[in-house]
Amino acid sequence: MELVTIVDGILGETRFNSPALGRQVASAEWLVAYLACGAADEVIILSSDAKQEQCVHEELDRYQVSSLRARLTFRPATELPDLLRTLPEPVFFMPDPQIHVAKRALRLLAPDRIIPAIGLTHTLSTCAVMLGLEAAVWEGLDPCDAIICTSRAALTAVKTVLEDTSERHWLLASPVYLPIVPLGIFPDRLASLNGESSLQLPLNRPMVTILGRFTIANKMDLVPLIEHWPDVLQRAGCNPILVLAGAGDDEGTLQVYRATIAKYGLEQSVWIITNLSDKDRAELLGRSRVFCAPSDNLQETFGLAVVEALAAGLPVVASDWDGYRDLFDDGVEGFLIPTRWGEASRVAGALSGLVSEGYRALLTAQQISIDLDVLVDRLVLLLVDHELCARMGAQALSRAKRFAWPNVVPSYDAVFRRALIRARERTAVPVRPLPPEPSRVFAAFPTTMLCPATRLVITRSGASVLGGDDTPIRYVTSSWNEALQHLRFTSTVAGLSVEEMLVPFGDDWLLRERGLSVLLWMLKRGWLQIVVEG
Repeated sequence: MELVTIVDGILGETRFNSPALGRQVASAEWLVAYLACGAADEVIILSSDAKQEQCVHEELDRYQVSSLRARLTFRPATELPDLLRTLPEPVFFMPDPQIHVAKRALRLLAPDRIIPAIGLTHTLSTCAVMLGLEAAVWEGLDPCDAIICTSRAALTAVKTVLEDTSERHWLLASPVYLPIVPLGIFPDRLASLNGESSLQLPLNRPMVTILGRFTIANKMDLVPLIEHWPDVLQRAGCNPILVLAGAGDDEGTLQVYRATIAKYGLEQSVWIITNLSDKDRAELLGRSRVFCAPSDNLQETFGLAVVEALAAGLPVVASDWDGYRDLFDDGVEGFLIPTRWGEASRVAGALSGLVSEGYRALLTAQQISIDLDVLVDRLVLLLVDHELCARMGAQALSRAKRFAWPNVVPSYDAVFRRALIRARERTAVPVRPLPPEPSRVFAAFPTTMLCPATRLVITRSGASVLGGDDTPIRYVTSSWNEALQHLRFTSTVAGLSVEEMLVPFGDDWLLRERGLSVLLWMLKRGWLQIVVEG
């Protein structure tokens, strides 16, 4: 089995500084974990530039697993057609639920094969993802395809969109497989991050820690908890500190939090810490008494920070919301706090295409509430009852083991193997007409389109390049360079038609398209000249 994946979505070209950026962390750790524990003979990443490859190598170094590079291969995205032709049993995996784009590419590039496309849920609430799930129904996924859901709530959301789209548009229900497989963590990694951190944490005051991105719109609104923190201080009697830690790129949210803290005179009792290093995060979790995760928006589908807290041996107080409820049991490793929502979402839904994503998320999140009385009660209980806190912390440590990557990766491999078995059965849904190609959609843009009858001659500069006398800067290489060696050229006045220049490629559509791409590229650089328009 060869696993073909993409680097976009796993790591972009910008190195992130904060471990609180959930999707990037999850995708990077998935890659590292799969290289270490996965069953695929080879993991092939399609990349578009050297920066992306560098980012992947940096992550392997960051996790101190550079030896795993032996199982990893980088191939330019333009070589995907060759991979689909030559790999015996490829599985295409992308860390995103919008697998219709992968399925369309696989059908276009390998029309004679049924190749599984496997996706993975992260945030599901954005317009792009919702429209992508609808597009998956229109695309018509195959029984070998799958969207891995990281929680029961994510599964329900995906099923609802697929089924609703099928019903509204009178389409066959999608046969896509929807397994539940969690994300994972490296439990021992935080403990291994020894050394001095930049934090100056108190030794004599218990801490309740919240770890996550600072954004009211699409992470969690902490204003209600800050406003009720005086109740915790009064009832707990141990002078606890509420630590708000995470990525501080949303200055508007930070201003709101600071203003609320100042309003209630909580400067000594509510701390804000931004942009922690790995060592800072390890020390913070190691010194905390309780972990709190009062998420109240549609962005969450799993909760890596909660799993990390469990692995640090902390009892967790989290909202009974989305994927959180799959991570631990209420009353065993911590407490789940009831949440409430209504059906007043029609306005937000109607405005989804007219307002910014963040504003729509804010409108929705402000209609979702957490039972603040229960939240305060549970925090006070854990701060006061040391025996209960210790017992739940021990249970949390045990619970976290099931999310260790070595225990999770086999479930991903099981999905991949199932996909290959279904692909061998060659059970496919009827393929609907494919969308028009860009050259057809935008055919009115250029003055003329190059066609088979267009006649071209090689220019003096082109001959110099082909003869090796000139080595110009090239942006695109690989398969285009190979195609260049087989094209037919002439410098005679009559020139050759495009069709004549492509003769060496026969009827192979892929080679002919590459040859045409090279002709257009050479025309762009002035290495070819049009003699007769087609």
